[in-house]
Order: sequence, then structure tokens, then C-alpha cells
Amino acid sequence: MAGRLGRDPVSAISEAEATGEAAAIFADIRATMEIPLITSIWRSLYDIEGGLTAAWRAVKPLYQTGQPAAALARVMAQADLPVPQPLVPGQLACVGIGPDDLSAIRAIVAAYNRSNGMNMVALTALVVPPAGARPEDPVPPAPV
Repeated sequence: MAGRLGRDPVSAISEAEATGEAAAIFADIRATMEIPLITSIWRSLYDIEGGLTAAWRAVKPLYQTGQPAAALARVMAQADLPVPQPLVPGQLACVGIGPDDLSAIRAIVAAYNRSNGMNMVALTALVVPPAGARPEDPVPPAPV
């Protein structure tokens, strides 16, 4: 676990390589976020000394509120994304992608869209300056 910032996320630790605390955190991330795989952001955080543990401890409570999933749903409901042209029948078969492959590809894309969308919302909290009242500030009186 070297602290190599700017590392290629494709070469980050795989879930299968993770052991000990990292494997436990990866399992907790999967369960908490309800995702079938660990995306590269979490695997890359492993390479920063203490990064995976600190980041997950900081944002897990936010994921547990359901706010990242709700925010992602709102973004997707309002997004006007371009729709690519449909493929010509047989086009995928020409490159060796069969119906079972396409189903697996769709599942992976859906998992990444869900995970990366929620991560965009939740992990931003780690890099933006705090706003609003601090927990130690007194609660203002109720309006009269």
C-alpha cells in the first residue's frame, strides 16, 4: 500500500487482492451502498496511507441516511442525457458479444452508474469547505 497519488485507477488493488481491514471495508461498502462491486475510487483510496479507512468512516453515515441515493435519483430524473443511436441487429454479435454478455455488461454499467453517482454526491462532502452551523453551535430559539 504505497502512497502513490495520481495512480492509474485501473491498476488499483482488486477486491480479490484485498485482505484484512481493506477486505472488510470493501464488504461494508458493498453492503451499505447496495452495489455488486467496488469501483475504482475506493480501490484507489486504499493506496493512500489511511485513505480508505478515513474516507469510509467519514462518509458511511451519510450513505446510511439514503441521501446520496435520493440525490442521484433526483439528478437522473432531471437529466436530459443524449440517447445514442440503436445498434443494428447483429452488430454486437459481429464482435463476439452475445445476449448473456450483453446482460452482464448492462449489469456492470448499472452498478457503476449507481455507485459513481452516489460517490459523486457523498465524497464531495470530503473536499468542500463546511457550511452552515457547526455541531457545537447553540441551537437558535424557535421563531415566535
